[in-house]
Amino acid sequence: MQRQTTHLPPEWRTPSEFVFAWELAPCDAAGSVPASVAIISDPEKPKSRKDLGIDSIPMAGVGLKEWEHLVPEWNLIFDVGCHRGEDSRFYLRKGFRVVAVEANPALCRELRHTFFHEMATGQFVLVEKAIAGVAGEVEFFVNSAHSIWGTICPEIAERDSANFSRIVVPSVTFNSLLRDYGVPRYLKIDIEGADMLCLESLLSEPDRPDFVSFETDRKTIAALRSELSLLTRLGYRRFQLVDQKTVQQQEQPFPAREGLHADCGIAPDAAGLFGLELPGRWLSPPGFIASYARVMARDRLAGLARRCALPNLIRGSWYDIHATRS
Repeated sequence: MQRQTTHLPPEWRTPSEFVFAWELAPCDAAGSVPASVAIISDPEKPKSRKDLGIDSIPMAGVGLKEWEHLVPEWNLIFDVGCHRGEDSRFYLRKGFRVVAVEANPALCRELRHTFFHEMATGQFVLVEKAIAGVAGEVEFFVNSAHSIWGTICPEIAERDSANFSRIVVPSVTFNSLLRDYGVPRYLKIDIEGADMLCLESLLSEPDRPDFVSFETDRKTIAALRSELSLLTRLGYRRFQLVDQKTVQQQEQPFPAREGLHADCGIAPDAAGLFGLELPGRWLSPPGFIASYARVMARDRLAGLARRCALPNLIRGSWYDIHATRS
């Protein structure tokens, strides 16, 4: 699938500036705005939908329907492993369209209720299936103690067999989602052991998301090198390792660098900021491996302290890898 783009004037530097320009521009009856619309760079100007009192974003020189086809990478996010919508809610408040994938039927019922309005308007699409190698049906393991640990991987279910139960759910391939909904700007993956299915599916696609993130298990440097090798083959060149215990402390930049400035915080269990808004430094593969090795060493010390009943001065965590093509 070849993503369509439009040629933008050179003064339009970032997606967020482009969005603000659309929002503040006068529309004609056809839903279009003049192509000469100015960039909003004054920090005193309104920067969110709430400030503007509007619900739609016209694009300079084209109608609303045309906008969605011209620049899908600027307004579409895939939330694969949506859980209770912790991340989707944040993306929606930033003005993005969201395709969310969740396999747990109980969580899907919650999501349909939570995002009823967004589903009615088409801003939120819920795919109630598990990502798998083939479409059809697949065994899915539900954890009664930690719903976020749902997985199609039996080896993960074996780690906490007392709390996992087995059900059968519909399955879908990741490539079919790309065909149905387009290539997102950002792909967030958190599907407990099956993250690589999504990334490996991108090998057969001519176009890829600008940014991706997924949870890493940090078992070995060899495993990390394998993940980086795949990402490099996909065209991703720089990386960040994000401590998921700290994402609630992240502060959105103002003005926003991705979409709109969301008038909400980052929820517990969320992936946090993404793309141009990540607060850390993007690292080359060698620098990233060195950073990853330090985290692994710290986690081993934390594990040793627990086994020896020592005060837990070093706390372990879990981490997401973020990758960018730029």
